[in-house]
Amino acid sequence: MTVRVLAIDDSRTIRNLLNATLGEAGYEVDLAEDGEDGLRHLESFDPDVVITDINMPRLDGFGFIEAARQRADSRLVPIWFCRPKAPPSSRPAPAPPARPGGS
Repeated sequence: MTVRVLAIDDSRTIRNLLNATLGEAGYEVDLAEDGEDGLRHLESFDPDVVITDINMPRLDGFGFIEAARQRADSRLVPIWFCRPKAPPSSRPAPAPPARPGGS
């Protein structure tokens, strides 16, 4: 039996990456662009597991989970969050290199 994965992300790049990686590993993958689209696919695709982004337009990952958990057919489907790292501009600056010879 092939495991069915619903991947929800507003980034086309991330969706394509998940589709390629999971597809090559033998999973059956369906893709959705945001939480609202994910809810439609949840009903039609009947996944074994869902991977979702958090920050998305129209309906974010938290809203998707809340709506999915209210439905009897998806209440027990495992849902994993896929969250990108913070952009470089929001990361702390690296420490300056130590100077030779001490302080």
